[in-house]
Amino acid sequence: MVRFLPVTLILFQFSLAVSPAQVRGRITDSTGHPLPYASIYLKGTTFGTNANSDGVYSMALSAGHHVVVCEYLGFQASEKLVEAGSGPVTLDFTLYPERYSMRAIEVRSRGEDPANAIIRHAIRMRDYYFNQVPEFVCRDYIKTIFRLRSSPNRFLGQPVEMEGLDSNRKGILFLSESLTRLSIRRPKDFRMEVLSARESGDKSSYGFNIPALTSFYQDHIDLGAGLNPRGFISPIAQDAFHYYRYRLEGKFYVEGRLTNKIQVIPRRKFEPLFSGYIEIMDSSWRIRGLDLQLTKSSGLQLVDSLEISQLYIPADSGVWMLKTELLGMEIKLFGFEVKGDLDNVYSDYDLHPEFSSGFFGKVIMAIDSGANRKPAAYWDTLRPVPLSGEEKRDDTRKDSLEQLHRSARYVDSLQKKQKRVHPLNLLLTGISVPLKPLHLTLEADPLIREVQFNTAEGLVLEQDFHIRRYFFGPVDSTDQAGPREEGHFVYNPYLRYGFANHHFNAGAGIEYHFGVHGWDYEKSVLGLSGGRQVFQFDPSGPISPIMNSAYSLLDRENFEKIYEAWYLRLNYRHRWDNGLHFSATFQYQDRKALVNSTSYSWSKASPGYTPNQPPAPLDTPFAGGQAATLEFHLFYQPGQRFIRYPDHLQAIGSGYPELGIGYEKGIQGLFGSGVNFDRYQIGIYQEIGMKLLGRLAYTLSLGGFINSLHTQLPDLRHFNGNQTLLASTYLNGFQLAPYYVYSNAAPFYLCLHGEYHLNGLLTNKIPLFRKLNWWLVGAANGFYINPRDSYLELSAGLENILKFLRVDFIAAYRGKERTGAGIRIGANVLGSSGSREAFESNF
Repeated sequence: MVRFLPVTLILFQFSLAVSPAQVRGRITDSTGHPLPYASIYLKGTTFGTNANSDGVYSMALSAGHHVVVCEYLGFQASEKLVEAGSGPVTLDFTLYPERYSMRAIEVRSRGEDPANAIIRHAIRMRDYYFNQVPEFVCRDYIKTIFRLRSSPNRFLGQPVEMEGLDSNRKGILFLSESLTRLSIRRPKDFRMEVLSARESGDKSSYGFNIPALTSFYQDHIDLGAGLNPRGFISPIAQDAFHYYRYRLEGKFYVEGRLTNKIQVIPRRKFEPLFSGYIEIMDSSWRIRGLDLQLTKSSGLQLVDSLEISQLYIPADSGVWMLKTELLGMEIKLFGFEVKGDLDNVYSDYDLHPEFSSGFFGKVIMAIDSGANRKPAAYWDTLRPVPLSGEEKRDDTRKDSLEQLHRSARYVDSLQKKQKRVHPLNLLLTGISVPLKPLHLTLEADPLIREVQFNTAEGLVLEQDFHIRRYFFGPVDSTDQAGPREEGHFVYNPYLRYGFANHHFNAGAGIEYHFGVHGWDYEKSVLGLSGGRQVFQFDPSGPISPIMNSAYSLLDRENFEKIYEAWYLRLNYRHRWDNGLHFSATFQYQDRKALVNSTSYSWSKASPGYTPNQPPAPLDTPFAGGQAATLEFHLFYQPGQRFIRYPDHLQAIGSGYPELGIGYEKGIQGLFGSGVNFDRYQIGIYQEIGMKLLGRLAYTLSLGGFINSLHTQLPDLRHFNGNQTLLASTYLNGFQLAPYYVYSNAAPFYLCLHGEYHLNGLLTNKIPLFRKLNWWLVGAANGFYINPRDSYLELSAGLENILKFLRVDFIAAYRGKERTGAGIRIGANVLGSSGSREAFESNF
């Protein structure tokens, strides 16, 4: 009979389409309190639903007799016979706490808790159950909701204003639903198809539709780097007894099978461990359900607590599959308190699917073209977890607000309001004025950010403007999200004036962004810019103008070395759906040397400023000249996996290294250009997650000049030095190397940057560090040009200080000689240092 279960389910679904009957009810405990997210399903199948936060459920059944099972962890399961007809049926459940039995004879003479023997059996069986079903297909309904429980009236001096909050400053921040089909083949094949998705108040969104599908039969539980980059240890991991103690709470029967409820107790605090309860079935030693918690003492990041509840139900003879999975989290930060729930309901399991050749490929997630266009009636009949009263009100209000925000009257009133720009906006925050009827946005950067000081220009005022013009495709009357952006122009004029050398510079650039799909994806950019501008000799800009201003005014250190040039730049970049990135840039510069024009400083220290010229060994005076250059960059990461949106693919990375190739040509004679050189660079970048042992990231590159007949200072290979207290870019910079000292036109160099982030390993055993949640990090940066010019930095540091700060203690060596030691402070959120961006910017 079990063999015909898939056919039965197909016929069952067909009958629903013919004559569905709605069965509704409420699930409570014996005192009348609702049991939120309780599980309801048809006996003998995996078809079912969950109750909502109010304990209310609803599901459609074909006409006939059905046995409905209701379960909730810690309570006795209840079964009821229902006869479904053509009309609605009310079927309420009252659940009672489990009746546990304990047998004294089970206590060992050595005092060992009987739970230990049960856990040993479960550990021996975990590989079997993880691989018991090598391939399967199921559906997953995902509902994600984040509620604001409390918030301050003001934050950083500004009033906190959010639409939809009640008088107690509470309300729903985010609500989304999705229906997905999951296809899995062990050990690595995975494909997810998003059949329908919606986000309350945003019809263009696909909501949140990543399934949890967490298997505690694995040793290591990865809940995302944001929660803990090391992951967590399963209560039935191979070496679980090193981390957990267990206590048998009692035994009870589920569908005639004896089941053990076991308390899971971490042996030590500040380890990545769960606490709570796990239910293991006798004889078979499989997981029946669990309710586990994580807290800050478990190494949680970003959130204060996380609860995971799972329930397994029989899907075939000897096979139990995950039915429901609920992740609940609480976040408390700066006076804001947020409660989030991610509810997964798995159903319609096919344990014997037939996958066509090539079904599993590089696309692991595919979104149907009409996924976010389903009408409200579709969701009312489909969703297995009914919306609560609060959720319905929020959904209706946000949909109404979305329509209001798109109306011509609202756009006109908003535009009139935004046209009234206060002068302080231009000074402190910048301005942005959308002109929606014209598809234009006018922007100006904050003036205070553009004020700087250097010894060549003195006080500098610069102002950058941005004018964006958007282009949209034809309006599809069936698309509730409205027209989609297909591209936009960005016009970027700028003005700059130096008060000491009395030089006025100005220019403009225009870029066309096309192949645009969503706010964070575009295939191609074509740009043209020109004018007169000030440049650092190192095009990567090793020191920020703000930092240079501070050191000049406070300590008479003018690290920034600059020149002036008339320039014309043409650039193009493109990325293909396979993740390949390509860029090409042609630039012509008529360069002019700048000398110090002021000795002003707030410091009275001596000696005075150094010349506006890179130091030895590049102290040959820069005379300027014309230079025409052409450069190409190519980046590719093999093994890419992708998300397929209705109109584009988006790469999401792989475990393989990213490869980079760069080539630059100095073209002599073109427009009077005096440079003639050929320079290449090849590099790789990789980030390796080592689970509980931390994370390793490195970049390795080599390159040099094939030809260096005629070069100017800006054309040399510059290593990104740093002489300030603030760290330069990790995995790209050298934290103690002086600026420009190692710049060269050598035919070969080799460069390595490596970092090992322990992510809480070891420091969780040091009382002060584990309380402060500081993590250890080690790094090595070095390059080799020749035996005389080789450089190495070794550092040890602490990161995750206040969640974003990192402090390194560094020693530097030139050859075998130690040249210095120092401290650098930088920003590094959860061990992420923008590694890929640093690698690509180094070309």
